[in-house]
Amino acid sequence: MTDVEEKIRQLRAWENKKETLSTYCLSNSERLLNRYAFRGSIYLVNFGENLGVEINRRRPALVLSPNGFNRYSGAITVVPITKNLIYDDDNQEKPKYSYHYFVSKSDYPFLDFNSCIECEQVRTISKSRIIKFLGNLNSKDISIVSSKVHNFIS
Repeated sequence: MTDVEEKIRQLRAWENKKETLSTYCLSNSERLLNRYAFRGSIYLVNFGENLGVEINRRRPALVLSPNGFNRYSGAITVVPITKNLIYDDDNQEKPKYSYHYFVSKSDYPFLDFNSCIECEQVRTISKSRIIKFLGNLNSKDISIVSSKVHNFIS
């Protein structure tokens, strides 16, 4: 199977899953509005299938949108978390990109791996994409991530 054929297969499989999620959204809109998602919390999220270099699949994501928005909206703004760590060539302890932020499994045992928060991949998603709560980032790390997102988009 070629890369193109495999991508088409993955997109078609996601189409069926997205249809199920959409039906759930329409049938449970009030429930989704009342679903709590707190700034600084990390949830397992279904990002679905990607186009190009967009983030995809099920993975942890950090909520950055303010609690006032999260409480009354069916959506939240998140940054995805990946296990793929890209290190700086000169310093194997820090990320290669200024808009990435590493978090350690030892600090956040609810993560399966040492991980990277990809601050360039900011997305607003439906709360229906939330699979489950994983844990919370500490206030220092939330502040650093927020600053990295701000610096990336400004």
